[in-house]
Amino acid sequence: MKHVTAYGGRLITISAFLLTIHAGGSPLPAQSDGLEMVSEIRARTAIQLIFRNTSAKGIPTDPLMRKVREGVSKKSDPARIEAAVQLLAQRLEISWAALAPTFSVEELSAGADALQVGVPASTLRDLRKIWMTKPLTVPLGILYELVSREVPVAQSTKRVRELMTKGANDAQLAALSANVVADVAAGLAPDAALELRAKGVMTLLSFPGTFTTAAPGKPPIRPK
Repeated sequence: MKHVTAYGGRLITISAFLLTIHAGGSPLPAQSDGLEMVSEIRARTAIQLIFRNTSAKGIPTDPLMRKVREGVSKKSDPARIEAAVQLLAQRLEISWAALAPTFSVEELSAGADALQVGVPASTLRDLRKIWMTKPLTVPLGILYELVSREVPVAQSTKRVRELMTKGANDAQLAALSANVVADVAAGLAPDAALELRAKGVMTLLSFPGTFTTAAPGKPPIRPK
């Protein structure tokens, strides 16, 4: 079963997501803005200013470039593209400050995505304190997906934070998300699905090597 997750404003399969994460993510390069794709001069000028201001703060602008390309590909009104880029620039700035030091553009974008669905900046700062030496791209992507699927922000944050504190890794968190999605598709309430799967991962962390991970739609398995 293929599973999709938020990643830099796009949807990708969870396997591709983890492959990128374990490869170390992308560095923080300077990027061209691609503004030639915006037809209206006024909007193009305004977006160019947003790019310039963002870059001046040391924040990578390629997420903004992707947003421009997304708007153009959807044939959105230039004014709507401008507004979307402005909002994303604001979230990127908050994410940049909350996650410092930021490991990659993907992590930065994952923080901005989490902010978009209502995860507060204080949560980003709190999670950074837990994982000071490795990227938060996966935990933040999982938060985004859980909240997007109508799991309450407080519950999603509590469970993801708890699992991170207990030593859960990227693969375990991604499996949690995939199983929650499958459970919801099978008819389980989102909050109940998260509780079920979080308890399963917690059991694995408490007794490593003793338990196996269940297939989607089934509870964790404990050998007799």
